[in-house]
Order: sequence, then C-alpha cells, then structure tokens
Amino acid sequence: MQAPSLLRTALSRRSPSLATCTRAQTHLAALRPRSPAYTPPIAASSIAHASRRCYSTPATPPQPQQPRQQEEVQQEEQEKPEPPDHLTPGERAVFDKLLNSLSPVSLSVRDISGGCGSMYGIEIESSVFKGMSVVKQHRLVNEVLREEIGGWHGVQLRTGGGG
Repeated sequence: MQAPSLLRTALSRRSPSLATCTRAQTHLAALRPRSPAYTPPIAASSIAHASRRCYSTPATPPQPQQPRQQEEVQQEEQEKPEPPDHLTPGERAVFDKLLNSLSPVSLSVRDISGGCGSMYGIEIESSVFKGMSVVKQHRLVNEVLREEIGGWHGVQLRTGGGG
C-alpha cells in the first residue's frame, strides 16, 4: 500500500489506530527527499586566517591623559545648573538645597502632586554619585532632603554619575 493511500485510509476512519498513523508517518518520511550532508573542503588560508586574533583596540597603548588645567576645573565648578524661572517656592527650596549640597551637573525638580507640594519628581546628576550604586545615590538624596521628605506623600528620583 502506498503512503498517500495509507494516510487517506487513516484519515477517513473516525478514530485511526496508533499503528496506522505511525505507519503513515513512517512512509511519508521515507518519501521526503533527503539532502546529503556536504561539507566543503577547508582551504589552508582560511585556517591560518581563523587562527589569528582580531583586536578592537589599537596595538599601541593609550597615552596617559594630561592633567586638567586649573582653569578647566574652575570653569566646570562654575557651570552649576541655573534654577528655571517657572519653579514654585517649594520646588525652588528643594532645588537650592540639592544644588548647595550635591553640586549637581544637571538638576530638575517638579511638583508632580498637582500643585499642593506633597510629591516631587527629582532628576539629578552629580559627580558625587560616581562609583555609587543607585540605592546609595537615592539614600544620599533622601538624607539631604530628610526634613522636606517628612512632610511629603512621596518622591520620584532619577540619579546619575554626571560626568
């Protein structure tokens, strides 16, 4: 019996037996064309090329960085973020406290409670955070704003190493 007719027989019955289905699958598998496993010969040049390592860094070691000029350091210290004109008195108090305590590179304070001052969104980047985990960064901000946070409903923080 041919495989297609065996399969037709198996499908025409309401509940074909397991043996009939298995035989039909076996016959169908035998009819499928199989491609022979072919592996192309490997050229000696490609083996030599594969054995060489490729580096993404230059062969010469990087030159040590020049110490920063004192003027550059002073200029960076003077580039503190300026408070926007649209800050509410509550936002301005938080902004000033963080600006003086953590010397941020960038700082954003928003009253996200609808204007009542019970929840603030704070985004701050400071070199003080360099090397600290996010949890430690948040703890530091919470410590600076301990008194203010006591009267708030909540605070959203985004911190970063800033530089």
